[in-house]
This record gives sequence, C-alpha cells and structure tokens, in this order.
Amino acid sequence: MQNDNLDKLILKAAPARIEPSPDFETHFWQKMRKRESASQWARAFEWIPIPSFAQAAAVLLVAVLIGGAGGVVSAMNAPETKGISSASVASNYLKLIELENLK
Repeated sequence: MQNDNLDKLILKAAPARIEPSPDFETHFWQKMRKRESASQWARAFEWIPIPSFAQAAAVLLVAVLIGGAGGVVSAMNAPETKGISSASVASNYLKLIELENLK
C-alpha cells in the first residue's frame, strides 16, 4: 500500500529540469582538446591511483612497525656465525654441521 502511494507521488512530481550553462559545449570541447594534446607519457600513467596523505602515512607506519619487529627478532637471535646472519638457512646449516662434528 505504501509503495502504491509512493509511486503516485513520484509520478505527480515534476521532473527536475537540469540545463547546462550557455558555454557548456565550448568548455567541454576545450577540455577534450587539452586532454588529447597531453603527452603520451602523461596519459599512459592516468590509471595509476595517487594515494592520499592518510594512505601514505598508514603504509609508512606499517613498514616502520614491521621493520621494528624484525629488528627485535634479530636482536633476540644469537650473534652471527662465521659472518652469516644467525637467522639465515646457511647459518643454521653450519650450526648443524658443527653439532655433528662435536659428537
């Protein structure tokens, strides 16, 4: 019932008349010519979104947090073995070889 009343009100309402400004067509074609005359390099990268300041700050914050966590984890590991990072696969392999040689 409410939908019927709503439909009747919509049908009775006068359609909005939107009229462009008198110089609309002139401005439109000026902008089109300007875009066409832009360099091909500028048009090639139009699809790349430009991040806002908040997005860039969020990415930077996440990078700092991940980098800081990596530093804490690496500081908790034992010191380097023969010049190789203690967190690397090569370092762990060398430690295993040394343990086997000690047996």
